[in-house]
Amino acid sequence: MKIKLRTIVDSANGAHKLGKLKLKAKFAYELSKSIEKIDKELKAFTGVRNKKLKEFGVESKENKGNYTFEGDNQAKFQKELDSLLDKEVAINVEKFSIEELNEVDVEPNILRPLSWLIKG
Repeated sequence: MKIKLRTIVDSANGAHKLGKLKLKAKFAYELSKSIEKIDKELKAFTGVRNKKLKEFGVESKENKGNYTFEGDNQAKFQKELDSLLDKEVAINVEKFSIEELNEVDVEPNILRPLSWLIKG
């Protein structure tokens, strides 16, 4: 399926939370395969984002990983990041039925970003 990278990035945390629940073996296996594919896209995105942070920002010496921007560099960084997040990517994941979660308690905030993975 083709989907915007932004959707994948936004759903990674929810997918990991769902993966920590006690699920039926078959569903847990299918979900773990999907999480691997989501993580692959997330890793590629993070690599590019970090390169762009270094290109446009200045890393804090006291707080490693924190960046400040001078002039219009923050706007340039955000524009490039938004362009990347709006890119459509092909990802081959199995959609799941909400019925597969009947026996577990799931908070709505976990499922909301995963709607692209839910059948129906």
